[in-house]
Amino acid sequence: MKKINFKSLFENKTRVTLIKKFIIAVILIFSFSLLAFFAMMFSLRDTINSRNDIIINTTVNSLNNIYKKIDNIYKSLELYSGNDNLFTDIMANQLAVESVGEINKSINENSFVEEIIFLKKGNEAVITSQGIDSKDNFFEKKYYSETYNKTFFDNIITDYLNVKILAPTTYKNVLNYPTEDPKSMFAVIKTYEETGVKIIMFISETEFIKATDINYLTDDVRIQIYDYNDSMVYSNNEDEMYINTGNISKDFKSTEIFRGLSRYYIIKSSYNYFYFVVKTVNYEAVASMYAIIIIMAGLLYSLYKFLKSVDNVSYDFIEIYKEADIDVNDSYINDVIGKIKSYKYIINENSDKLKVMSEEIKNSIFIKLINSSSFYSRHKKTVDVVFSDITIKEKYFMLSCETIKSNNKLLKYGYDTITAFFTKMKYPYIHIEEKNNKDLFVIGFDGSISDIMNQFNNIISDIRENDIDILVCLSDEFNSLTDIYNAYRDIKICRDYRGINDKLSVLSIKNIKNKSAYLPVNFKEELSGRIIDKNRSLVKEYISEIFEINVENNVPLCKFEFLLRQMLNTVIEILSNSKKEKIDVYELEQMFLTVIEGLRDNFDVNGIINSFANMLHMGIIIDDTKKSTLNRTDILKYINSHYMEDLYLTKIATEFNTTPKYFSNYFKREFLIGFNEYLTQLRISHAKELLIKTELSLSEISEKVGYLNQATFAIAFKKIMKVPPGKYRELNK
Repeated sequence: MKKINFKSLFENKTRVTLIKKFIIAVILIFSFSLLAFFAMMFSLRDTINSRNDIIINTTVNSLNNIYKKIDNIYKSLELYSGNDNLFTDIMANQLAVESVGEINKSINENSFVEEIIFLKKGNEAVITSQGIDSKDNFFEKKYYSETYNKTFFDNIITDYLNVKILAPTTYKNVLNYPTEDPKSMFAVIKTYEETGVKIIMFISETEFIKATDINYLTDDVRIQIYDYNDSMVYSNNEDEMYINTGNISKDFKSTEIFRGLSRYYIIKSSYNYFYFVVKTVNYEAVASMYAIIIIMAGLLYSLYKFLKSVDNVSYDFIEIYKEADIDVNDSYINDVIGKIKSYKYIINENSDKLKVMSEEIKNSIFIKLINSSSFYSRHKKTVDVVFSDITIKEKYFMLSCETIKSNNKLLKYGYDTITAFFTKMKYPYIHIEEKNNKDLFVIGFDGSISDIMNQFNNIISDIRENDIDILVCLSDEFNSLTDIYNAYRDIKICRDYRGINDKLSVLSIKNIKNKSAYLPVNFKEELSGRIIDKNRSLVKEYISEIFEINVENNVPLCKFEFLLRQMLNTVIEILSNSKKEKIDVYELEQMFLTVIEGLRDNFDVNGIINSFANMLHMGIIIDDTKKSTLNRTDILKYINSHYMEDLYLTKIATEFNTTPKYFSNYFKREFLIGFNEYLTQLRISHAKELLIKTELSLSEISEKVGYLNQATFAIAFKKIMKVPPGKYRELNK
């Protein structure tokens, strides 16, 4: 490694300038880093303390509740332990029999208690939940411990209100459970000095932890329980953390001790037997230490790298100075930067041109691949180079995504979500944008295509939840780019034979079912009779049945479209043979043909069905006598009552039993203004009043005056008033 020549760092102006700027930047960055860190720590201090308080209070309250229960058990047994006659003629002692019942009651009520016994020094009998037993049998076979034996329990002296808890040790019930693993249990002892009776309670450590709920504590929280002699009764961790509680005042309630990177909370039990010591990480100290170390290490490393880079100017960049015709010892780096920027601009400009050319080449080759089954075999090397991104995989599939309803606020949300999914899953892909909002993807993958699509379905659901309708078609998997031609055939079949109920699914070529559309043989005769009778309900019922059968059968969209044209031709023929005017029939035909043409763009099958029913309805009601019933007053009254709804020419013409064209001509002749223009002026008039007299938002006002969205309302308002609605409100308030 080349050493830094510190003397050469100050040989020219460029190096000196860089070093000065670096020193200033270092001071500022270091200052702001420390300020930002300590500001953050100050804001987090309350959160950290609050979190610790919750943990400690919850833990201490749980432990206190257990000790309260232990106290209550002893109180319930005091009647027997304080009686001198308890161990007199014990086998026939009614008092001993009653104490067995009380022991069992306490055990049943407290899940953490394993066994309770009465013991008296000098007496070989013990009273247990199972009745009278001998000390030898009990301590050698039932509750055998290598740490504590019967002699130990005979001679132990209790304290702290005559209660002592021994740290948990393992006991094995040799008699009843010879194959079971030893259990770890506390021994809680209370001695009654007047009678010499001891009550020993065996508590399961496992059940004790469950009862106190201290198993929820995280790894960074340690809890230990000490008695007043600094003997540790319990610890939830093997690590030693000794605290000399003897140095703490006996009348305290709680205190905190800071030791290095740890914080100790010491709380006295409510029952005066123990100290609870909770150890947590002193996050403030830890974070401060690491932050300062990281900041200093970063600054030192940056200084080293910077000085090394400056030194390299003398060696690595001399040729650049010469090439740019700049004096290396009497120049500023800005002179070099200016030259580099000009070169970089030229490089970027050429790079953008190459990128555009690359995309055009990729699109051109892709189009040839999907339109020629032999193109790949004739140009294999070229195709593999252009599509090298995906040739690293052995399997591929093709995916088509067609947006039939977009969200103006999330214009590229669907495309971005799909490409993000493939990028995240590390599946290489080729993307080609087709006409009419269609995107085509070729994806390279490993594993199972069904597993990929199970995850991809969640992505499609997320897109649709954002008010975007997207249709997805899926080819079969293939093993060579030469099969892209066949894969695209799969996509085209899926698009053409998508069932009219497949709007929300991901359609695979494997799931295509070529079903026939249904149209009754006597359709013309049945429909003709109902139209001639002008029985609208029977006409609607008959047509609805035909559509319902086709929807249930999920016929392909292309065949459904052909069925609609057949039905339309029949209806037009029936209406042409009636007394309807030809211009009315032609207008109905053109209106419905427009709806059919839009079917492939919006897939609105229900809209098609409703439009067909409306067309038949209008065909039945249109005649010359009803055209003459239009009335100026009724028309104005209707518009003024319904302007805030989705009111349009076809809807109001239907309401007045006439055709849209006839109504439009009548309205313009009578009112000297077009219907749409009049409706717009009426809505804007009401909008002006709401802008001045209310505090409603622009979105709420646009909805109240009949516009589906705020953008359309703003355009219409500005066109008439010459200012946007927000500006109009500001000027007139």
